[in-house]
Amino acid sequence: THSLLLNDACTGGKIEKADYSVVVGPQTNIFTFQYAVVLNSGGHSPSEQPYFHVDATDLTAGQVIPCTEYDATAPASGNLNGWTISSQDNTVYWYPWTSVAIDLSAPAYNGHTIQVQFIVSDCNQCGHFGYCYIDASCNSNLITLTKGICPGGGPGILTGPPGFASYTWVNSSGTTVGTSQVLTTSTPGGYTLNTTSATSCPSPSM
Repeated sequence: THSLLLNDACTGGKIEKADYSVVVGPQTNIFTFQYAVVLNSGGHSPSEQPYFHVDATDLTAGQVIPCTEYDATAPASGNLNGWTISSQDNTVYWYPWTSVAIDLSAPAYNGHTIQVQFIVSDCNQCGHFGYCYIDASCNSNLITLTKGICPGGGPGILTGPPGFASYTWVNSSGTTVGTSQVLTTSTPGGYTLNTTSATSCPSPSM
């Protein structure tokens, strides 16, 4: 019901950072974070513009987790891939809420401390702003059976973990039977859920 705001729509050359850490275990091996960002272009050189950065680091191993880094700098003009230009001010770029799920189910991550870091900054000439909203949660890589298939009781409902870019449900015959987070089915049997991440990182099958 809440999200964290870093920085604001005021100028002044401010930069803010937030870190979130979790220890990986059976119930916390899918780390999901969300962000939405607004950057105000000042038409400066790239090194002087407002920017946003996010990454996830395995603190125990001392290395950034592959495919989890994302950087965006306000352009001097024109488009920014994946971003929308404000209809009120063509120097303001906004990035919609995006969910990223990191698969930490590999044995190599078990017991490790994972830290996600967010940084957002105004321009360094103090006249243009940058801010973001962030959220995060820990989940397990398990399919939830919220309703079983019972005679006369209607279909069963299977739900995958949140935060993935795509979901593909496959039955025991290898046929795709669903492409959303929730599968509703009246056919008993085994089902596999394949996922892809918004960052193109490896994602689990369940």
